[in-house]
Amino acid sequence: EFRVTGVEYDDRLDHVIVFCQHVWDVAQCPDCQQLSTHVHQYHRRVVHDLAWVGHACYLEFAARRFSCEYCRRPFTENLEALSPHGRCTRRYEQQLFEQCRDTTIQAVSRHERLGYKMVEGIYYRLAERHSAATHLIRRLGLDEIALKKGHDDFVLILSDLERSQIVAVLPERTKEALEAYLDTWSAEQRA
Repeated sequence: EFRVTGVEYDDRLDHVIVFCQHVWDVAQCPDCQQLSTHVHQYHRRVVHDLAWVGHACYLEFAARRFSCEYCRRPFTENLEALSPHGRCTRRYEQQLFEQCRDTTIQAVSRHERLGYKMVEGIYYRLAERHSAATHLIRRLGLDEIALKKGHDDFVLILSDLERSQIVAVLPERTKEALEAYLDTWSAEQRA
């Protein structure tokens, strides 16, 4: 979802800032499920990520609100790397969850220099997600879109038609790319 455009180390705060830019110019409207390219608004967003070379790391990017051309409603782009309104990347949240399983929430909070309530919320949310049964996709939708109109820059969109959610965006619209992606699924998921 992102490409790195720059890296900066702040020696005063002892952390690394990774400046990112969006790879895709489109987002799916959560109401009508149509793809939109019209950006309504930008705002600066900074999220905590995994440590890099022993230093706290943050990703900085322009969060986007799109305006849907079909239902005429603005919506905030959902990013796979982040929980909605999350202040951490999903991979950092997963690391916090694993640390909490080995020790206490308070110890993780102190070690990572995060608020206790933040770590506690992440832990219980992920614990609930891990305990829930894995949702199997019964109806898989396939669609291809051009990232820029008039160009031959197509991607393949896979979506769960029952839950109206994007499952994956593949950079190529070839049979081989789709087969390679589906090979990463378990036999139960493929069935």
